[in-house]
Amino acid sequence: MEVSTNSVDQRTSQHAGSRSRAQEFMKRRRRNNLILAGVVIVVVALLVFGIASCAFRTFASASMALNDEAVSNELVAVEEDQPYYVLLVGLSNYEEPSEAASFISILRIDEQNNEFSLLNIPNNIKVSYNQGEQDLLRNMVRHGGEAELVRAVKNYTDIDFAHYLRITEEGLEKLVDDIGGVEVNVQYRVDDPRVGHVVVPPGQQNLTGEQAVAFVSATNFTSGRTQRMDNQLELFFNLLNKMTSKEGLGWINDSDVVSSAIKTDMSYDLLSSLASIYGNGAAFYTSTMPGSQYFSNDVICFAPNTSTWAQTKERFLNGGDPNTSIDTSGVDKSKLSIVVQNGSGTDGFAAQAAQILEQHGYTIQDTGNADSFVYTETLVIYRSQDDEAAAEAIVADLGIGRAVYGSVYYSLKTDIQVVVGQDWKPVN
Repeated sequence: MEVSTNSVDQRTSQHAGSRSRAQEFMKRRRRNNLILAGVVIVVVALLVFGIASCAFRTFASASMALNDEAVSNELVAVEEDQPYYVLLVGLSNYEEPSEAASFISILRIDEQNNEFSLLNIPNNIKVSYNQGEQDLLRNMVRHGGEAELVRAVKNYTDIDFAHYLRITEEGLEKLVDDIGGVEVNVQYRVDDPRVGHVVVPPGQQNLTGEQAVAFVSATNFTSGRTQRMDNQLELFFNLLNKMTSKEGLGWINDSDVVSSAIKTDMSYDLLSSLASIYGNGAAFYTSTMPGSQYFSNDVICFAPNTSTWAQTKERFLNGGDPNTSIDTSGVDKSKLSIVVQNGSGTDGFAAQAAQILEQHGYTIQDTGNADSFVYTETLVIYRSQDDEAAAEAIVADLGIGRAVYGSVYYSLKTDIQVVVGQDWKPVN
């Protein structure tokens, strides 16, 4: 079975906790996918531009110049004919460092094999700095500027970076406005109070920058983050098309907008080379660090799944599709102890999931309600790492959900605990 990581990180979930804490978490995290969309839009747009004009040369060499010696000192030289890595960062409220780095991702570039890979790193991992002190990864800018963030990601992932690029969400909003908005097909009404006051009706719309922020951030749809991912891809491709069209090319001359949006050490010559590679049909893979959320002193943190993260990282470093392959053929479904809980708040969902699993040969010990109804996605939590394959088999049989290692963050009395989330599709 293939565990899909080929998406733009839609894997945020809430661990056990109160409704108010989960809602506050969502407020803090809503910008992450906006920044992801912004970074990828800018990077890919640079790759596919016809980078031959004097306007772009001036833009690339001046407006985008990082000019941060401390960051430059953390970067390494590219080895000839070898893949190299670019750290992509989204900064939000940079003058208020309580939410400094809202998005962190690593771009692997393999020029020899015409391949790009994007690995998303959750920004709420606990990391060490300053000889043993600990804080969340997103706060490293607070402790030592962007150079400290580069150091922290490098030390945690054991990956050296040849280049660095960062974008601000304010800059992305300006970018959308500067090119005259972006046409998108709004499938479902956007009206999420956690995002703000912006309402976008369904249908074909020309979004302003503010509306684009709401469009890629809202999650209060029936399918939650799945729909948000669809919205992000819709904005991504339409914005890219607009930027590279005759109508949108004028934005490139606006150095104020560009310089406020992105900074990088990448040179014109490098971007030109990447444009040629991408334009010749290079492969592009995306993945995210696997793991789950947990509360630590009322702060939501991320814990990677040690074994699966090792596999994902190995595949990412070696190139090709980084999806983690898990063999579920040897799972003895009848010997598993399983409890199914309703974390969605909609009556009957746990019973429906239990019935489906029983039809597939599993034995369900009990059903009931979860500790809260804030689960936006269905989780299949396994107690022992030996049961990872069993959890993935359950995900496959349910046709929905994500396998999560319980570790010390969940107290399980059975081998598997299924928590049915708001993404559950009712059985007719």
